[in-house]
Amino acid sequence: MIAGTIALAIPTGRFAARVYESYQSRPIQGSYQAYMNGKGEALSLYGTGTCPACKLARDHLKNAGIPFNDLLIDAVPELRTEWASLQQDSVPVLLSKNTMLVGYREEQYRRLLTPQKISN
Repeated sequence: MIAGTIALAIPTGRFAARVYESYQSRPIQGSYQAYMNGKGEALSLYGTGTCPACKLARDHLKNAGIPFNDLLIDAVPELRTEWASLQQDSVPVLLSKNTMLVGYREEQYRRLLTPQKISN
């Protein structure tokens, strides 16, 4: 009985993790212009200084030559409050004026970070 439960739980857990990851990395359309005002660049990346996924996201943007506002929520309390108002529970969060992307997946960044999509 226990072995059967474990045998069923492992694939179920893996499936649930993939579904959650897929859900988290989908672009969310909306109006984020208020978060972009006064920040200078067309993209803002909310993250922390110790988050591995945040480092990958930063490196991706830098290596692609894409300018962005690097917003460290663990260093500036106001930025943490701003990030919290986005109602996300993880970092990195990449924002343009009309798109939010939570988490870092290289293929999503490559697909979304074209000049015409950044400026829209």
